[in-house]
Amino acid sequence: PAYCTSMGRVLLAALPAAGLDEWLEGLDTQRYTSRTVVDPARLRRIIENVRRDGHVWVEQELETGLCSLAVPLRDRAGQVVAALNLGMPFHADARRRATQELLPALKQTAEAIERCMPANWLAPVGG
Repeated sequence: PAYCTSMGRVLLAALPAAGLDEWLEGLDTQRYTSRTVVDPARLRRIIENVRRDGHVWVEQELETGLCSLAVPLRDRAGQVVAALNLGMPFHADARRRATQELLPALKQTAEAIERCMPANWLAPVGG
């Protein structure tokens, strides 16, 4: 489900405002773990943070012990067309290490993929 995964949240952050509003209005959530965010207002804030930060960290929301970090993949026009993520096991220092040590490489990899994508290869999210 997009609401509790890193790639899903990246794609949701790429939706136009009206598309996100519509998606949140029709949202039917399920709590997969005690950490799963199911409140639409809180999800909106998280998605807005993804838009601002250009990446997202999700910790044990889909499955206990699973964390993930994701960044958007953009087409040549700058529109988000996909997401790239890393999944890893949870440990107390996972978030800090992932954002400091892995996020720069994940962003570089996304940029390399973007350079290889043909023009108009994928339709923009919500497009």
